[in-house]
Amino acid sequence: MKLLLTLLIAILVPGSAQAQPTNELSGINRCLGALNADIQVVESKKPRMSSEFAKGIKGWLLLGLDSDSPVDVETIGSIKDLHLCIGAGAKVSDIEMLMKSFSGLFPQDPLEDLAKCVAALKIMETVATREYGKKKADELMNYLYGTAGSALVQLRYIYSDVDGTIESVNAVAESLVTRLDGKTLEQRMRIVGHYKKLCEWYGVPLEATITGAEAIAR
Repeated sequence: MKLLLTLLIAILVPGSAQAQPTNELSGINRCLGALNADIQVVESKKPRMSSEFAKGIKGWLLLGLDSDSPVDVETIGSIKDLHLCIGAGAKVSDIEMLMKSFSGLFPQDPLEDLAKCVAALKIMETVATREYGKKKADELMNYLYGTAGSALVQLRYIYSDVDGTIESVNAVAESLVTRLDGKTLEQRMRIVGHYKKLCEWYGVPLEATITGAEAIAR
């Protein structure tokens, strides 16, 4: 998953696989131009998607600027400059989600995959409670569940036909966990491994969080 995102950034941003922070006015203007380009393409050629997410990022960035900043808010720029929005103050997860959706890297029903990620969280919650105790496990899982909830909100803003709720995603996740009961250990490990990778793709740092907890516990 990380490799695919790196390749995506490399394609959109020739010569750079990493977003370079920038506070320069030119970088902010190029970021705004990229958001305008996203809005234009989505509104004219991608009926399944909504431009509200990109508009929200643009509005947030403009709120953080001085009222007398000579920024260009109307010019249509290049979608390749979206990475500059990170240096301008946008959340990394927002820009990554925008880039993936614009490039068509999410499935027809992204909430189905998000539910698989939540299923992985439910499974890891049991493990974390056993390994670190309920208090520490609750701290870890509240953060991860909250991140998954943020991903759901992002997807609902990005796609006009995605209207799932936390309750509906959670219900699907519960069903997926139940289905694992009839699987062999090898099958369970393979399926859960796939679910965990989906968490990473949707911006839920399950592996990194658990690894960090393990390092602290040593």
